[in-house]
Amino acid sequence: MSILDSLNNGLGTVRQFIRAVDPQTGFNINEFKSRVLNQGVLKTNLYLVNFQQSRQFQNGLMFFTEAVNIPAIDLNTQQIRRYGYGPVENVAFRPVFTPMSMTFIAEASQQNILATVLNSVSSISSFMNYNNMSTVDSNGSFPYEVDYKSNYEFNLDVYVYNEQQDDILTYTFRNCYAKQIGGISLGWGNNDQYMKADVVFEYTDYSINAFNANQAGGILGAVNSLQQILGIANTVETFNAIKRPQSVNDMINQANARSIVQTATPIVQTAKPVF
Repeated sequence: MSILDSLNNGLGTVRQFIRAVDPQTGFNINEFKSRVLNQGVLKTNLYLVNFQQSRQFQNGLMFFTEAVNIPAIDLNTQQIRRYGYGPVENVAFRPVFTPMSMTFIAEASQQNILATVLNSVSSISSFMNYNNMSTVDSNGSFPYEVDYKSNYEFNLDVYVYNEQQDDILTYTFRNCYAKQIGGISLGWGNNDQYMKADVVFEYTDYSINAFNANQAGGILGAVNSLQQILGIANTVETFNAIKRPQSVNDMINQANARSIVQTATPIVQTAKPVF
């Protein structure tokens, strides 16, 4: 069943509900249908991740990011009695941001996501490649010495597209760093499965902005270059060409797409929002 079929079924229920409502002040069913048909709805599989501002994560990882979990925002509250007596009220006093997680496909190379994240975490608190506690690593750090946060943090953008490619939602995560890489399960019976890595990122806070795709730069430069080289008509087909490989051939095609984008026009940093 398509999205429009589901909406039509829902609209039938809404029609029965609004018959008793004054049409001048009630729900305008025609306006709702017009918005859905003309603007469409956002889908959770049309996105790209921009690592442009990171010195440790290559931007080619955007095509190996199989899943992104946009974290929830919560508000810490405390109980008060406004007048010193009476009912208890919960009053908010600060936002709380939960960690963000991503799932990456591990590329069959020495500089894959596993090595990238481990090197990144070790650069924060050095724990790899030392013989004794007086050994200094390539970054000039002694074992388990903690680096300054300003040396490893970066901003991260997640672009969400609609099917018409005329609006973009951009999540901007500030002061990010990789905190954790999940365990990897290996097994001789996993003949048709590819290796994936779950990475948890910490950050200070994040915001969301609406952009106009016809005016915004950002990651569209790389996507448009890929479309032109591969002869792909629109962003939706581009996503389908590079996301979530299901077989070895899909992985090869994805690797080819990544190499093409790396040689394409450099990505421009995030454009200013259009208000």
